[in-house]
Amino acid sequence: MTYHQAPAEPFGRLSAQETSKRVADGELKVVDVREPWEYEEAHIPGGRLIPVGEVRSRLEEIDRNTPAVIYCRSGGRSAKVVALLQEAGYDKVLNLTGGILAWANAQYPTE
Repeated sequence: MTYHQAPAEPFGRLSAQETSKRVADGELKVVDVREPWEYEEAHIPGGRLIPVGEVRSRLEEIDRNTPAVIYCRSGGRSAKVVALLQEAGYDKVLNLTGGILAWANAQYPTE
């Protein structure tokens, strides 16, 4: 029998718990890639809104040298953005597993 190793994920990811700790410690910047109306409903404090459709045209707003966590509602859109950023040479970007839903379920603060 041959065993196949699962392919490595193309991006790093963080749990809500690890994200909360690293944001509180000042280790991570937060980028929200949802739509403005979603951001207005609730967002992680201190996060920057760059809707997924605007990421390519606003790359200069994301510092290549500062680690950043990217999030959306549940993690799908942000995973695509993390892959896009990595293709553009960003190596310090991570996906928030479960997005803001996981963040809110863990009862971390939102604005």
